[in-house]
Amino acid sequence: MKTFRIVATMVALTVPVQAFAQFGNGDPSKPGAKTEQQKEQERRQQIIDDKAYKDSLSRIPDREKEKKVKDDPWGKVR
Repeated sequence: MKTFRIVATMVALTVPVQAFAQFGNGDPSKPGAKTEQQKEQERRQQIIDDKAYKDSLSRIPDREKEKKVKDDPWGKVR
């Protein structure tokens, strides 16, 4: 019976916390909600990150050019 009380107390203490954590982003007055300024800043940062990613992809050497090397006796083995 004592074990049942301990388990019931633990469940009662953890359930409200989990339910509150699920609904944190709905209302801007609640903690964890983002303002319009923060959302706009994230959009700008996403655009900058995408541009940097595309630039880095353009710097990767082309594998087709490497395959066309002349005088490579092992070229068909690879």
